[in-house]
Amino acid sequence: MPEAIIWNPVEVRNEVSALGLDVDGLIDCVRYAEREKSFVTDNDAVGFGSLVVYDKAGRALREKYLGSGWVKDDSDNQCAIKNSRTMVRVVPCNFDEFAGNRLVRPTNKSPKGEISRKKSMCNKTA
Repeated sequence: MPEAIIWNPVEVRNEVSALGLDVDGLIDCVRYAEREKSFVTDNDAVGFGSLVVYDKAGRALREKYLGSGWVKDDSDNQCAIKNSRTMVRVVPCNFDEFAGNRLVRPTNKSPKGEISRKKSMCNKTA
């Protein structure tokens, strides 16, 4: 007999809306990035897929939200949007399945190596 799946969703639409965002719009941004990554093949440079997802998620956020209280923000060399009224900044991330779980600490899906550490220190983003 298959095990029962227990799913306890937390409704966040009101909280997200108070930030000037919407859950469906954020999901659309992720889907856009995921769709663009589908064009990446093994013939592309190593790590290119992750860069495509980051870039396209940032682009989608900007295309969806700029002009409705949100402005483009490239500070710290990150593709982001920010809202000065709510004091929120949204940056695409590649966290693992623990993202959003308050009981577990999420980590990057792709561990950062020495070269990334040196680049982030050089850019003062670490």
